[in-house]
Amino acid sequence: MELSISNGDRFTLKAAQKNESSILSRLKRSRCTAKLYRDLWRDRKIIETITAHHLGRIDPSTCVVQDTVTWMKGQFNVCIPIYVHEGDGSISKKIFRCPLAHKVGERYSPGAVEENMRAEAGAYAWIEENGPDIPTPRLHAFGFSPDLQVE
Repeated sequence: MELSISNGDRFTLKAAQKNESSILSRLKRSRCTAKLYRDLWRDRKIIETITAHHLGRIDPSTCVVQDTVTWMKGQFNVCIPIYVHEGDGSISKKIFRCPLAHKVGERYSPGAVEENMRAEAGAYAWIEENGPDIPTPRLHAFGFSPDLQVE
């Protein structure tokens, strides 16, 4: 029997016994990531509506979440490509970035995700103000909770 970890690694019992890293914690994180992906895919219409709102679109169907195989997973975030159909017939690409709460310690330190997002948003603002020649992605909006969003 083999265990599959989210980064594609596969482990047999024999290989896991030889490995010094914690296979159980990696397997748990893998399951948390898979659940987050399922939840985000299930809520893709909400993501499209949020994206349309922040882009000033009336029709959310102009924003289309791309299939999960195109999603980019880093150590602490998942980036979801969204294609935006422009009025002139062209398509632009936006990224909906979502933190992996189980990787930033939200369970053990409530508020860790918000603290991380505040720091990143602050860094964007500082770079825009102090380093206008530094290329950065355009940050349209960010949100901390259902009640607090910043545009």
